[in-house]
Amino acid sequence: MSTEAIAVEKPKRNYNVLFGLTLLALLVLLWILLSVATTSFASANNMANLLRQGSMIAIMAVGQTFVIITGGIDLSVGAVVGFATVVVAMMINAGFPIWLAILVTLLVGVAIGMFHGFGIVKMGLPP
Repeated sequence: MSTEAIAVEKPKRNYNVLFGLTLLALLVLLWILLSVATTSFASANNMANLLRQGSMIAIMAVGQTFVIITGGIDLSVGAVVGFATVVVAMMINAGFPIWLAILVTLLVGVAIGMFHGFGIVKMGLPP
């Protein structure tokens, strides 16, 4: 038997730049249409509101990106965020200080993440 390694060429993906920019073009088109249709859409207050509301999803997307890059998929992110929202809301309604509610919520999120990590690493569950 030969010990030479056989070079295997990776299959090339058929990526079209136009296809990659389609979503961006649709987003710009939607922004233009809404700016023309309503007078208050392009206001600074509305843009700040849109960015504020989209920031939570963007933060989750960044975290999910690392999971997808490593070859896994974690469908529990939305459920954990929803649970954390309920925890912080219940603590604030119960009269706890905001800083304590945020701290406890972060610790609950870390505990859930550690539980998921334990299941993946030690029990062999798919990520």
